Amino acid sequence: MGDGRLWPCLLRNQFQLSTACQRNMQKVQRRAAELNADCAGDVFRLCPATRSGEGRLLDCLSVHLGRRELSTNCEEAVATALEKLQEFANGCSDDAARLCADVQPGKGRLLVCLRSQSQSLSSRCRRVVSP
Repeated sequence: MGDGRLWPCLLRNQFQLSTACQRNMQKVQRRAAELNADCAGDVFRLCPATRSGEGRLLDCLSVHLGRRELSTNCEEAVATALEKLQEFANGCSDDAARLCADVQPGKGRLLVCLRSQSQSLSSRCRRVVSP
């Protein structure tokens, strides 16, 4: 069952699967939701041992970007996520250093810090972090 067909098959038949398999699927779904639900099958197939958090799933999936190994929807989601991260880095690195120097990066902490100081942000950063 190649070509991304395994995950949809598991979803269709999830109530017939063992409890352990159902738990594994739920774990993969939770981890994939970090990036985008469209990547659940790709995470299951390409990044099964990758722990979630701190961008590790995005890093794992980005290795496969442009190689025709990701599903179309996941390829788009990964590319979009990488673009947004680059926009954030380009637009807000100076603001983050100035306003959030004591904030440890990760888990959205910098974004929360920057949003809480929206009046002090550069216009470039304000455009990037606006909800």
